[in-house]
Amino acid sequence: MKKNKEWDDIVPKFRKSVRIMKVSTLLALFTASSISATTHTPNIEQDTSALPILQQNRKVSGKVTDQNGEPIIGVNVIIKGTSTGTITDINGNFTIEASADATLQFTYIGYLEQELSAKESQLTVILREDTQKLDEVVVVAYGKQKKSTLTGAVANIGSDELIKTRNENVKNMISGKVAGVRVVQKSGEPGSYNSDMQIRGMGSPLVVIDGVPRDNMDRMDPNEIETFTVLKDASAAIYGVRAANGVILITTKRGKGTKLTLDYTGSIGWQRATGLPETLNAVDWMELTNENSINKGGSLMFQEEEINAYRTGAKQGTVWSNVGFDKTAPQTQHSISAQGSSEKMDFFINFGYMKQDGFWSSGDLNYDRYNVRANVNGEILKGLKVGMQLNGMMDTKNQPYMDSWEVYKAAWMQIPTLPIYANNNPSYLQNLPGAYNPLAVTDADISGYKIKNQKLFQGTFNASYEIPFIKGLVASALYSYDYKNWEDKNFRKEYSLYDYDEKTNDYRATKAYAPSQVHRSYQKEEKTLLQLKLNYDRTFNEIHNLSVLALYEESSESRDNFNAQRDLPMDAVDEIFAGSSKNQQAGMSSDNLYLRTNKAFVGRVNYDYKSKYLAEISIRYDGSSKFAPGSQWGAFPAGSVGWRLSEESFIKNTEALSFVDNLKIRASYGVLGDDRASSYQFLSGYNYPSGGSVFDSEWVNGLGFRGMSNPFITWYKAKTLDVGLDVDLWQGLLSFQGDIFQRNRTNLLATRAMSLPGTLGASLPQENLNGDLTKGFEISISHRNQIGDFRYSVLANLSYSRTRNQHVEQSEKNNSYRNWRDNYSDRYNDFIWGNKFVGYYENMYQIWDAPIHDGSKGNSILRPGDYAYEDWNEDGVIDGLDVQPIMKGGFPRMQYGLTLSGEYKGIDLNILFQGGADGAVIYPEQLQRPLSWDRGGLSMFIDRWHTVNPGDDPKDPNTQWISGYYPSTNTGESTNYWISSRLAQNASYLRLKSVEIGYTLPKTWLMKAGIQNVRLFVNGYNLLTFTGLKYCDPEHPDDSYGYLYPVTSSYNVGMNVTF
Repeated sequence: MKKNKEWDDIVPKFRKSVRIMKVSTLLALFTASSISATTHTPNIEQDTSALPILQQNRKVSGKVTDQNGEPIIGVNVIIKGTSTGTITDINGNFTIEASADATLQFTYIGYLEQELSAKESQLTVILREDTQKLDEVVVVAYGKQKKSTLTGAVANIGSDELIKTRNENVKNMISGKVAGVRVVQKSGEPGSYNSDMQIRGMGSPLVVIDGVPRDNMDRMDPNEIETFTVLKDASAAIYGVRAANGVILITTKRGKGTKLTLDYTGSIGWQRATGLPETLNAVDWMELTNENSINKGGSLMFQEEEINAYRTGAKQGTVWSNVGFDKTAPQTQHSISAQGSSEKMDFFINFGYMKQDGFWSSGDLNYDRYNVRANVNGEILKGLKVGMQLNGMMDTKNQPYMDSWEVYKAAWMQIPTLPIYANNNPSYLQNLPGAYNPLAVTDADISGYKIKNQKLFQGTFNASYEIPFIKGLVASALYSYDYKNWEDKNFRKEYSLYDYDEKTNDYRATKAYAPSQVHRSYQKEEKTLLQLKLNYDRTFNEIHNLSVLALYEESSESRDNFNAQRDLPMDAVDEIFAGSSKNQQAGMSSDNLYLRTNKAFVGRVNYDYKSKYLAEISIRYDGSSKFAPGSQWGAFPAGSVGWRLSEESFIKNTEALSFVDNLKIRASYGVLGDDRASSYQFLSGYNYPSGGSVFDSEWVNGLGFRGMSNPFITWYKAKTLDVGLDVDLWQGLLSFQGDIFQRNRTNLLATRAMSLPGTLGASLPQENLNGDLTKGFEISISHRNQIGDFRYSVLANLSYSRTRNQHVEQSEKNNSYRNWRDNYSDRYNDFIWGNKFVGYYENMYQIWDAPIHDGSKGNSILRPGDYAYEDWNEDGVIDGLDVQPIMKGGFPRMQYGLTLSGEYKGIDLNILFQGGADGAVIYPEQLQRPLSWDRGGLSMFIDRWHTVNPGDDPKDPNTQWISGYYPSTNTGESTNYWISSRLAQNASYLRLKSVEIGYTLPKTWLMKAGIQNVRLFVNGYNLLTFTGLKYCDPEHPDDSYGYLYPVTSSYNVGMNVTF
């Protein structure tokens, strides 16, 4: 390519100006003290010895390309053992000053590191793509380990893979990506973070962030995360008392590169509700109301001309699901970071901001979050390294006074013939049943507000020292201090709703939320952790690899809180001081007033022979203040072994098996603990206050008997067993990981209330009585390849787990049937018991011939379209004796995910499918039937059985019917709402979880502007769902009677820029 001399003159000057700009930015980010801490004065001997080497330096030039001969821009070229380096230019070329005996290291993300001697002055370097990743280092408990020598069930994903799914909650971003990790997003409400995450269906895991157990994973800025590791089996036992449900390890980023790098990632987008039902319109509601009246033995409530007035538009009804709600809501997220490193120091600084609005038309439901992180590490003396990780988070959720689940309940129940405004006058909100006018309860200016503030600070300080006289021995210490506070303010504002009197042309006011009231609450939490650790890592004779860990750990956790409330005579001033002292309240939650401590001694030994025969043993001796003296300490041992058959000569030296890169079988067994359910049940005495009474017009607190204590109570114990197989073939073209596992828990808490006489005279204490057993399997398959300029990968995972009660404390029943029916021991814990649905009664003749459903009434309450149930015991009567296991309730036991990704000449595509199977849900109240409380309902119930001619006698065998999905409307006597396999809906689903398309601008366009990288992207989340569940999102739970804020889909556009 012909060079442009003018351009050659300009580029150095421009690059110099860019460097000046970066240095200026760095100076603005750091204080003078931190900068001075990174500098050091070399001793005289070092300077003298370096002098001859510098005199021998000469220019070494070369070109770096990939396997296809394409130049790679931005490759780091560093003289090994120094901080001297450069990067390749737009043509892949580099020039560096180096001595002939120096070694050059070439590194670039996604490629294998390569080292070449600088003996030749002209080099040609070809980097190979890193597809196999067998030597990848994985974060494990209290350290790191090569992936190839792992003996536990450990899975990890990196930052690039994590952020391909974009969501405000980090939990949702890993859904479908890791086998065995189940994430259910219950709600998309701004600031709610209502997602359930479990490992292998065993409960909420312990989350460890940068070596410290923490609970703020939901609110992390995903751009801070470097790696995400899941410990699923006995490899988690080293965390002891809190690891029974598995462990998640999150490592945040450290500074990289020899120069300051600035990175910006930002996106804007909007959300839509998924699976949100619509309410009835006026015509449909009137028809259902008529139908309901007839079915209950009454007459028509509305004549056809009244209904036609709404059908023709002569009268206007109200679709309440559209009142006060928008179809879309905006959201935005931004992150900017600075990072860099030198021979002695590295730093990473990040600032993140996220804003999410809700669907309330008033705009009063919204959420803001700010994240700040600074990670700094340095070597202050030879062998002595120190580090500091500081993290801050502040968020605010604003909402109207009524919670979102009540808002949806209010909107769904309203009668559609009622107007929004009295007499359609916007100055007067219509008085509705329960004072639940959606426009009022979604507007903070009308009904008041709730503000939830949370502030978080986390500081971790660590130091390590390489013991000079014992090779491989490192002593280290870590101390962390975490502080969090919650400050909430609830302002209930009195407002008026109106009824219009047409005769007097008068608006009659009804007070709602009277009197106005303000409530303030404050809660704080402090946590500390101290770790003292010795690590010994040595390789003997190049074949024996030994690693030993000894650790002491102690932690404390405390909480405190208080709250106050006053009525407001005048709501213009919404503060406590402006309230009335009459009826004022002040209090605190005893559940959030505590001080807890834990101590532990930990030991672990890892050994491998030629990376072929692998073994690990560990033990944790844990102590908890929650238990009585003498029962406070417990030992939690674990062990695992592995055999890499691929390193055996019968595979390694067999040409026919040369495609086998890694073949490893492994097994682990361990004992884990859990003290989270314990709360000082060993203490005896009294509860104060406990109730009370009024004496002489004053309230006096009462003293309550605490009940019997249990000094022998101790932690749950979980014995885990895992057997796994890892296979890597054809240099990463195909990989497989499979595991079968079980967890046997004992010592679960229960009382003997069901197995001892009720005349004991005191409340019984909790004891370690119950147990359960969880079994399952999981598999992961991946395929990675490159064809010319097209690079792609396919990753699939599948997992299944189910829990069986081993023992549930209970009493003997009075007959064999009840002993069988009410027995929960040795039985799966997820059965839904009910009647088996076998179809619909299509006519009265079938009803007359059917088994008796309603006792002595002879099926007199049945009509066509009603549900028919199986007479399980064939006694001619449908009753409690026909109740049987009908479905598996709760979250799906089977989870699966499929990730498809590809890159071609700057264009990249990532598609994630995620789903679940073998689960069911039963929705109550308004998601079960219309016209609850004789009010409104949801439009989905129009799809029902009903007579061709409204008003026909439903019990006349000659009446003609139109079939539907739901039974004919009836809020009176009915068997349709017995728990049955018809009400329990299959919640299996497959979801297009996320799609992201990106384009990275050619680096030749960017170098002129001093920019390293620009990537533009569009992203969608929860885009498409395939499910048999009708009218609702399959992840929408029955929590809060099914009224939770809906799950959302989102669409974003954004960019990433690196300077």
